[in-house]
Amino acid sequence: MHRIVFICHGNICRSPMAEFVLKDMVKKRGIADDFFIESRATSTDEIGNGVHHGTTRKLAQYGISAIHDRSLHDYPNYNSAYSNSREAAQYYLNRYPTIQLILDLHRDAL
Repeated sequence: MHRIVFICHGNICRSPMAEFVLKDMVKKRGIADDFFIESRATSTDEIGNGVHHGTTRKLAQYGISAIHDRSLHDYPNYNSAYSNSREAAQYYLNRYPTIQLILDLHRDAL
């Protein structure tokens, strides 16, 4: 397994673009199962913000979709993290019915 993490300041433009482009490349080559690819920020400036609309537009020009929800479901309290996360997952499934997989990661599970 190859683990690749792209990093930029806010994780809303460059690093998610690199993440989704590489994910698309390994998927098209049939080797996606050999990779774990993600993106991260070096700051907290953009916490809760998704991928910038300009980035998603550019990715879409190449047939690459990006849903990158960075909502904080456990703030200000951890008690509602799972129910908030479930609501977000249901929202995306309703909005994008072609979704085949949702990965829902929680800090206490890492």
